[in-house]
Amino acid sequence: MPIRALTGFGDAGKSVGADWPLPNHDLASTRSLPESGIGRTNVGDLHVRWRFRFPAPPGYSGAFTANPVVSSGVVFVQDMDSGVFALDLASGKLLWKH
Repeated sequence: MPIRALTGFGDAGKSVGADWPLPNHDLASTRSLPESGIGRTNVGDLHVRWRFRFPAPPGYSGAFTANPVVSSGVVFVQDMDSGVFALDLASGKLLWKH
C-alpha cells in the first residue's frame, strides 16, 4: 500500500503552505484542510503527484500505522515495523529513514 500525494490545483510545484501537525490534522480531528480548495465539485480533478512504497510488504493491518504528519514541507510516516520515514512533500523523495 503506497502513500500517494494528490495534486490538481494551482501550480503543481507549490503547496498550500499549511502543515498537517497531528495525525487527524488538529485537536478536533477534522481531517480537513479548508485552504486546500478541494471540494465536491473539483475532487474528481485530483491526480497522483508521487507515490512512496514502503520497503516491507503490508501486513494484515496495512502498511503504515497512522495518518502521515506534515511539517515544513516534510511528510513523516511510520510503518508497521516501527520504521519512520521523512519524505519531501513536493517530490515524494525519501529524505531519511530511521
